[in-house]
Amino acid sequence: MDFLSVREVATSIVLYLRPLCLGGKEITMKILLYFDWAGSRKDLKEWNEKIIVACKETDVSYEGLYGSMNEKWNHVAMFEASSYDEFLEMAAKVPKRPMMTHYITELLLRHSLSSV
Repeated sequence: MDFLSVREVATSIVLYLRPLCLGGKEITMKILLYFDWAGSRKDLKEWNEKIIVACKETDVSYEGLYGSMNEKWNHVAMFEASSYDEFLEMAAKVPKRPMMTHYITELLLRHSLSSV
């Protein structure tokens, strides 16, 4: 059995994660924030408005709040960013609300098929 060298694997990962340029802006990932909400709809609306403001202050694009059909989660907020660090910078501007009892973050990385 042949094994890939570390260099070959690293090159493959770099090619896989290479950002795609759309309209002059590099977009490398979608970020899904699945969460449960134990507060009122008014509290959820206030949190959503703070997210909108934080995204405008950073380079993160907010695609909105959706109802999740997943049995585990109440909601999913969708974002687009060029890096996870950029998303964390935005998230730091919005204090975690006690009504958001728990959450997970899923990163979707865009495939680059141009190098295949």
